[in-house]
Amino acid sequence: MPGLLWAVCVFVLSPALAGSPLRTLEAGSGPGAAGLLPILIRPASSPGWELPSHPAEAPGCRGSGGRESFLEFLKRRAECTQSGIMSQLEACDPLKVTDLRSFWIVNCVTCRATPQVARQIAGREDVQYVRLRAPLACALPVPEARCARGASVAWGVEHIGAPEVWRMGYDGSGVIVSVIDTGVSYLHLDLCSHMWHDTDAGFHYGWDFCDNDADPMDENGHGTHVAGTVASNGAAGSSCGVAPGATIMALRVDVSVGPDAEQTIWDAFQFSLEHGARVISLSLGYTQLMNPQRSEWREAEENILAAGVVSAVSAGSEGGDPGSWGDIRTPGDCPPPWLHPDQTTSGGLSSVVTVGTTDANDYLASFSSLGYSTWMYDPPWYDYPDTPPDIGLTDPDVCAPGISTLSCDYENTSGYVIMS
Repeated sequence: MPGLLWAVCVFVLSPALAGSPLRTLEAGSGPGAAGLLPILIRPASSPGWELPSHPAEAPGCRGSGGRESFLEFLKRRAECTQSGIMSQLEACDPLKVTDLRSFWIVNCVTCRATPQVARQIAGREDVQYVRLRAPLACALPVPEARCARGASVAWGVEHIGAPEVWRMGYDGSGVIVSVIDTGVSYLHLDLCSHMWHDTDAGFHYGWDFCDNDADPMDENGHGTHVAGTVASNGAAGSSCGVAPGATIMALRVDVSVGPDAEQTIWDAFQFSLEHGARVISLSLGYTQLMNPQRSEWREAEENILAAGVVSAVSAGSEGGDPGSWGDIRTPGDCPPPWLHPDQTTSGGLSSVVTVGTTDANDYLASFSSLGYSTWMYDPPWYDYPDTPPDIGLTDPDVCAPGISTLSCDYENTSGYVIMS
């Protein structure tokens, strides 16, 4: 599993239907059940709803009150620019349009629609483009071994010096970390005492965006391992978390193959911001060959930064080399909140701190993605070009222990599991 230890330690312990889509629709190929196509609709820009040119200029970067104002702006912008589109789709025959969704973290509408409806929507003056949503899936590591307990402090936690920081009084207390993953075993002894609750709103632990219910119990194991890496307190015998005082918000999302996978993560982003998360942990991502919606991901990550939140995101497990493009998964290919001194090619910022994996000798894991990303062809940014002397966007931003990492086992409330 890509190492999130160092990144979470730092951020928690501190108090147009065009081209091939059009040809696909005209050919009538690619539809799902009942001939419906999974599509994403992007509203055209509208005067008065422009975002700040620099995320740090947004009101969310100036405290919690600023965050609330900024989120309200995003919601009002979505309501205004999507209203005509939503009205037309809502009036369609339910056999021709299903699964209609509106998002504000990224200004878009998604649904399943017939090719005819998709073309009609693409022809609206208030629509910038309509795209097919590709079926995506997240590749996850498998357990290497299970054990009753390991060392009193997991090797990676010790390796980065987290216990020294705890003794200084910084253990993540008061910080809500949103773990967007396969869910979390909120009954594990290392986690149960500091799971997130909003009793007044009727929320406990988080939310399940796969089954759309209030039970984000892990059914895979990856999310529990990540949550333990963030905040295991050692109650069952081994301290695996860098921030044992942090509060874990468990948000279960879709990691199976399908066009709705991205949507569930955008749902989780919105939930995180609305309910006070200060750090987002996303040890997931999509390879470039899967054709993720990169523009939408970058807009979402820019808005997350503007709301005053940082995201620790996996670089991926595709290997690569510093001189090649395309090995960093999306959204790990989005820019960081600040630029490294060696990042000589400049561009915009977002919330993403891309994290690679190292071993006990601080060598980069052979599978850990590295290289550079570029947004030189992507409107409206056209930044981080890679034409010499430009170097693109260097990734990963940081690396952390992630080889044979001990953390919480989702199948045993007092057990542990090793993953890489």
